[in-house]
Amino acid sequence: MFRTFRLLYVLFFLVSCSNQNQTINEEIRSVYGEIVEIPVTEMIRMNENKSNFNHCKYHFLVYQDEESCSDCALSHYSEWEEVLSDFLQIKESVDLTIIWEGNHLEEDIREGLCSTDYSRCIYWDSTYIFKKRNPKLSCHSYMHTLLLDSLNQIILVGNPILNPRIRQLALKRLENRNDK
Repeated sequence: MFRTFRLLYVLFFLVSCSNQNQTINEEIRSVYGEIVEIPVTEMIRMNENKSNFNHCKYHFLVYQDEESCSDCALSHYSEWEEVLSDFLQIKESVDLTIIWEGNHLEEDIREGLCSTDYSRCIYWDSTYIFKKRNPKLSCHSYMHTLLLDSLNQIILVGNPILNPRIRQLALKRLENRNDK
């Protein structure tokens, strides 16, 4: 009897995980090709730097909402430089834009974002305009890192820092694009 119960439990777990993965994959596939509106004029630029949001053919967009772990996100920003250097070997025009959502920012987060040694565009979205303009983007964290083309169309969903398979897939997608 106990073996039967345990077997049923394992089967239920496997089926529910499979259904959840299928739902996630469907959600991700549904946004490919969608245009992401990035209302930079309606957000606060956190750092003054050489990087300009509109100058690149491709860019990663990282969206940090209030549910995200701020310290975790800040700790990974230095890793983006290594990732971007890999991509710049394939395409000469790849950059990173970060959007932080929230009606207020803690002082340590503000200091981290305004660091003068960080050369990527960082915006503070205190009015939640990004979320309002992009309702198709889920609140799930796996949908918070996007690779966009020059038209802001989504060509990949996922974080190349946290997932090596996403990194390889992104590199292949850029290699296979016709422009240089």
